[in-house]
Amino acid sequence: MTLPLGERHQIHVKILNATGAAYAKARTARRGSPSRPRRSSTDPEFNATTLGILGSRWGWLGYNTQTERLEIATTANQDPRLSLVPIIGVDIWEHAFYLQYLNVKANYLTAVWNVIHFEKAEARYLEASCASNL
Repeated sequence: MTLPLGERHQIHVKILNATGAAYAKARTARRGSPSRPRRSSTDPEFNATTLGILGSRWGWLGYNTQTERLEIATTANQDPRLSLVPIIGVDIWEHAFYLQYLNVKANYLTAVWNVIHFEKAEARYLEASCASNL
């Protein structure tokens, strides 16, 4: 799945525009399902992978249609990994977090999980996983 440049940013914004209720509902619904995106299984590994990124880069949680598993990847700019269907994208460049978190990227990466729209992430995951099973 290839996304036009504008849509990549739309995914980022749509995924990050969540409410507390949607987060709680989505988190509760996914307990016990290790292959679906959920806070408890993705944030420590995702944060560790993206913490060392320098410059204009993104961290992605994506669905690999070949292995039928979620994978964490990083890319330059907002370019998604062509081998992955993007589920969650997080801008790691300083402009995304500097004003609120100064240069403490770890605090930004911890906080970003509180605003991810897990219902949209799950919908993208289900769409990708169902399409790969056709």
